[in-house]
Amino acid sequence: MISVYDFLDYRQYLKAFFDENRTRRHLSHRAVLQKMEISSSGFLSNIISGKRSLTIRQAEDLSRIFGHSETETKYFKLLVHFLRAKSIGEKNDFFEQLLAYRRPRMKTLEKETLSLFKKWYYVVIREMLAYYDFTDDYESLASRIDPPIKVTEAKEAISDLEKMGLIIKDDKGRYHQADAVLSTGDEVKSLHVVNFQMQMIDIAKRAIERFDKDDRDISGLTVALPYDKIEVVKNELRKVRKKILQIAEDSVHSDRIIRCNIQLFPLTRISQKRDS
Repeated sequence: MISVYDFLDYRQYLKAFFDENRTRRHLSHRAVLQKMEISSSGFLSNIISGKRSLTIRQAEDLSRIFGHSETETKYFKLLVHFLRAKSIGEKNDFFEQLLAYRRPRMKTLEKETLSLFKKWYYVVIREMLAYYDFTDDYESLASRIDPPIKVTEAKEAISDLEKMGLIIKDDKGRYHQADAVLSTGDEVKSLHVVNFQMQMIDIAKRAIERFDKDDRDISGLTVALPYDKIEVVKNELRKVRKKILQIAEDSVHSDRIIRCNIQLFPLTRISQKRDS
């Protein structure tokens, strides 16, 4: 049987729950809607597809109908809070509360993988191993990162990256990347990736003062665009990111890790988004 604790998205849980109980009439969409006193026949389908969102009261009703325990009800309500949260701070808070329930039930690899983008220097260290001959000099490793990290943080990073299968140790004791290039894809979907992006933006702000202009390129554009051209610009930025990744893949002798932040965001509001 599926468990609510196996999910971090209540929509996915609802879909899995109804799929598992499709032969049980008292747990069909129609039966559940009658118990919730909701007349709209497509209500649950719209919730699962993302067209509508659950309220906390509705989540409580569903938990009662599903026969959740008190703890399962609390977790299910947290799932709703998590998806309804507007700010990154709120999402982080609810996510940590969800993990408090999930940790005893989570697979070891899943727990470790959650740390990859939560700590910005994990990605940096992994990329360094493409050219840096590292064995066990953690003090040197920590000092090579800019801004520097603690030796204990470097040790933890190597240990976690190895457990994640992102780095490997050869028979001579040297660490290597398990894969050549790591990319998060075009869209930032993971909360930890969002946190990682925010950390990198903060580091970029300090880079203006910390590095000479020959070692950095920080520039920007402020332009007027129609709404239907935003996606065109985003596609061009995707091409640039992929081109940079290709350059990295084709480079034989690297000697430094760089970060390229590309940001696009509105500086004015429109009364209503127009269809493209």
